[in-house]
Amino acid sequence: MDPNRVTELHDPHRSQGGTGYLIRDNLILTAHHVIAPFGERGILGKRYHMRLIGDYEQGRTAWIIEGCYLCWDSPQYDLALLKLEEGKSSFKLNQRNITYFGELVNTQVQAKGIGFPVVQKINGFQNPEELQGFLSRYSGLKLGQLRLQVTSPIPNSPDQWKGISGTALFVNEFLVGVVVETNKSFAEKALWATPISVIAKDPDFCELVLGDRNLSLSLKSIDDTNKVNSTTGKDFLPDTLLIAPKRKLDAWRRFFEPIQFVGREVELRRLEEFIQRPEPFSWQVLYGQHGIGKSRLAKEWLIQLQSKNPQWTVGFAPDEINELYQLLNYYPSQATVIVIDNAENFGDELWAFLYRAQLAWKDCENIIRILFLAHTDLEPLSTNFERDQSLKELRESRLGEVKEVGTPLQSVKATELIPFSGIPLYPLQDQKQQKHILDSSGDHSISEDEAKKLIADTRGLPAFLALAGRYPQTWNEKLKDYAKVIVEQAKRLFGEENGVCVLALSTFIAPIDSLVLERVAPKTWSGKKMEQLFGINQSILKKEVPVFEPDLLGQEIIFQSLSTLSDSSAESLCRTIAQERPDAFLQKTIEIWQRHVDPQGIADKFGSNPGSSAAQRASILDILFNVATQVAVNGIALPLGHLSQIRGEAYAIALLNPSLPKSQYSKLVDSVLAQTPIDGVASYLQALHSEAPCSDSSHLKWVALLHYYCGSPKNEIPSEIDTVKLANNALNDSFVTAVLEGLRSSDLFERSFAAYRIAEAMRAYHQKSPTELIPNFVGVLYGLSYMLQKTSAAERIAAAFAISMIAREPDGKPGWWHFQDVDTDRLLAITTEHHVDSVTLTAVAIALRDLWRSSYQLKALLHLLDMEPQGLGAEFTSEQKIKRKQISETLSFSLRQNSVKNYHNFRIALECLRLDCLNSYTMSHLFWGLSFPVTSHVEKIEIIVRANCQSGENVIPFLQQSAMLPDEQLQAISIACLVQRRAANEIATLKVKELIKSTDINLINLVNEVRCHKNRKVWNEENVSKLRERIKEIYIANNGHNIHKLKAKDSTGRWAYYFLLVEPDREKEFLAALDSNQSIDLEDYSQVIASNYGEQPNDNIRDFLKKKYNFDV
Repeated sequence: MDPNRVTELHDPHRSQGGTGYLIRDNLILTAHHVIAPFGERGILGKRYHMRLIGDYEQGRTAWIIEGCYLCWDSPQYDLALLKLEEGKSSFKLNQRNITYFGELVNTQVQAKGIGFPVVQKINGFQNPEELQGFLSRYSGLKLGQLRLQVTSPIPNSPDQWKGISGTALFVNEFLVGVVVETNKSFAEKALWATPISVIAKDPDFCELVLGDRNLSLSLKSIDDTNKVNSTTGKDFLPDTLLIAPKRKLDAWRRFFEPIQFVGREVELRRLEEFIQRPEPFSWQVLYGQHGIGKSRLAKEWLIQLQSKNPQWTVGFAPDEINELYQLLNYYPSQATVIVIDNAENFGDELWAFLYRAQLAWKDCENIIRILFLAHTDLEPLSTNFERDQSLKELRESRLGEVKEVGTPLQSVKATELIPFSGIPLYPLQDQKQQKHILDSSGDHSISEDEAKKLIADTRGLPAFLALAGRYPQTWNEKLKDYAKVIVEQAKRLFGEENGVCVLALSTFIAPIDSLVLERVAPKTWSGKKMEQLFGINQSILKKEVPVFEPDLLGQEIIFQSLSTLSDSSAESLCRTIAQERPDAFLQKTIEIWQRHVDPQGIADKFGSNPGSSAAQRASILDILFNVATQVAVNGIALPLGHLSQIRGEAYAIALLNPSLPKSQYSKLVDSVLAQTPIDGVASYLQALHSEAPCSDSSHLKWVALLHYYCGSPKNEIPSEIDTVKLANNALNDSFVTAVLEGLRSSDLFERSFAAYRIAEAMRAYHQKSPTELIPNFVGVLYGLSYMLQKTSAAERIAAAFAISMIAREPDGKPGWWHFQDVDTDRLLAITTEHHVDSVTLTAVAIALRDLWRSSYQLKALLHLLDMEPQGLGAEFTSEQKIKRKQISETLSFSLRQNSVKNYHNFRIALECLRLDCLNSYTMSHLFWGLSFPVTSHVEKIEIIVRANCQSGENVIPFLQQSAMLPDEQLQAISIACLVQRRAANEIATLKVKELIKSTDINLINLVNEVRCHKNRKVWNEENVSKLRERIKEIYIANNGHNIHKLKAKDSTGRWAYYFLLVEPDREKEFLAALDSNQSIDLEDYSQVIASNYGEQPNDNIRDFLKKKYNFDV
């Protein structure tokens, strides 16, 4: 029951009122006598005043005059339906709340409702009253009514019940009756209701509610499931809210009947381990490609669970997000297993649900398991940055077991952390199982040779094997042909454009309600037509556009339907759909690209065969890619980058296709670079291609560049580019000789390409000096330095990039000593030129940073309150410091000419700070970066600490600004910096709640301690000590990757469990000590942040680590 849908009604003609309930978005169910006298038929079209609790909650307290009218009436059963006037109600539903109907089959169950009895009229205001009681079917059996034994407070006289008539009574989420009588059993504290089942088959009622007079209401049989948990006060979770395993519809039912389940013993064993995990609440992902049998395996697993444990609650979750959220209104009364199919379709809301479920059910005594079915292993990431932070604990909660390493004789045993990743589902490998699926799927006789070929073609995917068994000769084209039929059917039902809209919505972002359809394709909804198109009964459809299953069929429908539109129309439609649910659209686009990308189609598109089927598909894929990049937001940069890599790799392979005309090389490269939404080297390559377009002589090297920078370096390197590859090159004589030849070339492209090759070869080598690693280092350096003197932006960028890679040291120290002063001067000269572009300037700034930056490690946090603020550049001589000041001031001056806040300018300002420069030109760009979601948390900490290490009038104002950021850790660090600088007056002006709340620091007392403190090295005051402790916590929390778990015997011989912070420079030493046969003192190598006796971490330690450092163990 949704309280927002409860309606107060008033009949202006008879000056009396009652209660109603909004059972659909525009239909109110009430009692007949609320709108007309007993026994008299109401006048259809007659209008009544109304107001919804939902409207009242939003501040609209006045009556909606004549806001609804009578559209159906049943004096016989004392029921009526009112229809809302369009636009009269301001109440908007964030998520559509479906009203389900039920029928009592048990003697007595608990029910509830909300009505407007006059007893609640106080000071002229009519308040709603919550109604609770036990509903009996037999007590009113002969009268055809339900009797509600009221357990909530009742009025003193029957007259005070006036207004309660029309109240909808709910058992769980099912509407079972409407209150119609109050006087008959007042002494027994009872009310009487008409069961909804009496009108379940009324054709006029069903036409209004279901859209088809030939349908009947779907009634859920209600038994005694409505039990209440005494601790939470919530109803126990009824299994009726889940889809029973045996009722789960098979996605491939259009093509073949479900066949016998075979194999999957390993996966079933993993699922059993998932059930047996010690945590009360746990989640997992079962993932695999299309047609691999995820839903079927989950269905069989649930059936087995239910057979072994009949008392458990198991089932598939509803596929509409609002119905999923309704599960949280209940409390599991027994072991509960919920499977969420097509989990990617929920986008952000999936993790919002899981996060709330963990909070709502974390104290449940029964085990709760939630299994997601998806195409890839899912991780809680959100398009919303703040929500993504809150999901950190969900990501960290998937930790695995502790595995002991070593022999029992060792006094110290090391441990490894084994990630508890998702359960992958691989294609079937057993040929007997594959043959069984083929033989049992159809009536055809398949020869051994045919079977071998079909098994090879279907690659062990059960759904394809079944499809091939059903249609052995045409299975590969069956989906395409069937998709064409569906597209034509949709067009006949809804019209040319609207038919395509319905299908596109169904494939990209469904399930969605009719309101979304109305926005994308107005006046399209028709329950009857939807039933014809999707083959799903209207009562199951529930006025929504469902997902077209199986997924592969839906994807074929996309290609067939969008191909009927012009490119501009197809892109416009996709953009409109994507704006409704960007995350779902992006995920579906990635799936379609992964499945259907074809380099041959790309070659055809740019070549002599643009009209081929493969070329048309390539064009549609690019339309989807363009739309995904347009609607994407910062929070989904990672999946967007993944999509870009899929596309970049496909374009690189297409460039190798012999059918691609050489005249089209440049156009193809332009296309992939212009539409690659990845900051960094992709923008560098754009500059290179504008000056040196891809040609016959350079196209293999362009393939290497696209493969590495626009595709994925992890992908297999095409054999055609093995001699010019960028990755996995050994720094030997032959490689460096080839690089030197390129650097000495008269061709701009060859010089730039050589720079990128040496840069990437150096990326993997930082343990030794480049002078030791690179044969003829002087020659390489001379070639790069020479390129800096050129006027070509592309050459300068490539040279600066290579210098940056060579200069990088593993400990963050500057790399100036590998280079000559003239190299710095040539980089610096570029920054002083007029009209230098931001891409070139960013590359040069990064190179200067790597040459001259001051060393910084996160450990600097620990010294914030222990010493005077000072610069980090202690490793430089006085002469070098003058040089660095010149560099940083010159670089920051470029920001004076370009004050636009964007990522490139932020990076330039950050590199200035790393050169120990904080001035008015860089401050605003740095603060923009602190508020930018993509900036990493550790990088934000570095900005504040580095700023504090500067001198000048800009430091304290900057720290004041950063102390007001909505991040408690950044607040604490900024305030610690201000404390260190004795900026008491500035601290006193701060208005920060998060820090004070989490650390119990008294800001006024902190200010007094700063003002009174005289010893500049030791702080013992209460609030400063609390602040120091908080800084240490922040340091540890941000060093989670350096935490080691260890089970060992202490000096008394008792088992103990430790959590140790091991600094990277001590890790090798620490691990070597663990491998020895000697006892060790842990504090010689690490900081013990938590420990307890026993062989596992106890609950106190788990709670401590969670509360203190946000670590989930």
